[in-house]
Amino acid sequence: ANPDDIAAHSAYADWLTENDDPRGEYIRLELSLEDGDHTADQIQQIEKASDRLRKMHEAAWLGSFNEFVNPRRWQLRSSELPVDRYLIANFRRGWIHEVQIVNPTERFWELLLACPVSRLLRILKVIVPVEVYVHDTSSWLKSIAKFPVLNHLTINCDQFADASVDQLLASGIVNQLQHLNLDQCGITDDGTQAMANDPAVRKLGSLELELNYISPIGSEALQKIGVKVGEQMLPYQHGPARYEV
Repeated sequence: ANPDDIAAHSAYADWLTENDDPRGEYIRLELSLEDGDHTADQIQQIEKASDRLRKMHEAAWLGSFNEFVNPRRWQLRSSELPVDRYLIANFRRGWIHEVQIVNPTERFWELLLACPVSRLLRILKVIVPVEVYVHDTSSWLKSIAKFPVLNHLTINCDQFADASVDQLLASGIVNQLQHLNLDQCGITDDGTQAMANDPAVRKLGSLELELNYISPIGSEALQKIGVKVGEQMLPYQHGPARYEV
């Protein structure tokens, strides 16, 4: 109910330890790092112990989602650039805190939602290369909406476009966010107008909209609520054809 309640995390760590679960000790070490009274040597020792526990037990904590976090091999294009790449950035207090995903699949969302330690996910970054076709982004939003404490969301996918902006606003996800990044999402003035009219967007701490297709008219709509859209792409062009709003 209150993921920032340190006492609750500490009590949970004690309960896990009493039940011989090594994640209890891991949480205790993570909480200890938040204590500002340690010397540099003590911090280093705590971090080593924490990293050792995570490496030993991470696969068990992640369950089936481990196949995305630690893939045995990369799927490569002929250009030798990774198309499917999965990266869990970090744990915090024994829970997945941040996940970054390039080119998510339906199975990715399924296993992330089923992951035993994903419930307190705070930061999610979804990136799709320009050359990759996305069949349906609405399924992403249905999955994202199931993370109740998510507060930083990044989607960089030029096929997201205005229709997905409407779906994002209708989903209610924006109400819980502090930061929203929709850079390079193929958004035009229609999408910016929808955002400018949405009360939840006005409450965001920050909104990033660079490298879309927003004209000075669309930019003006967002400037009225304090949002600067930044550098934009010229319509139907890529690469250096950009202008500053």
